[in-house]
Amino acid sequence: ARKIESLGVRTTILRIGIVFSMLGGALPKMIQPIQMMLGAPLGSGDQYMSWIHIDDVCSLFIKALTDRKWSGVYNAVSPHPVTNKELTEVLARLLDKPLFLPNIPEFAIRTLMGEMATLILDGTRVSSHKAEKSGFKFQFPDLEGALRDLLDTGKQSNSESAQQSVADR
Repeated sequence: ARKIESLGVRTTILRIGIVFSMLGGALPKMIQPIQMMLGAPLGSGDQYMSWIHIDDVCSLFIKALTDRKWSGVYNAVSPHPVTNKELTEVLARLLDKPLFLPNIPEFAIRTLMGEMATLILDGTRVSSHKAEKSGFKFQFPDLEGALRDLLDTGKQSNSESAQQSVADR
């Protein structure tokens, strides 16, 4: 991307956080143990997760493609990162399931997942300030609203309409 930028071509790079969607990815895998009443924070639970609703990430791509003022690197994450413990607690509350197990120990996660455990246990806390300062308005800035939207039974993601919007241009 930097080579293209050096040729004078407007270049926008989106660094994408954990995308929440019911169509796949991390969220359905996070929901499953909670639904089976086996949910618990991972490791200390204090590690931050920079997440984004699927509809907002699609809207950010559209903004990056269509707004000529946008160039450089933008973080495609919600303005409100949360800890693993907060995420687990909100999911359990919205699913109306109790959390009674202790945190899953770090050594168990590392044993089961190997190097992939680093992604879960180290966490990330990234800012969306540049996107917001550039005029982007998040449809789902807070975790509870985003999860409520995604868990709403029968709701299909608006990402399909966002994809159609790009195709129509």
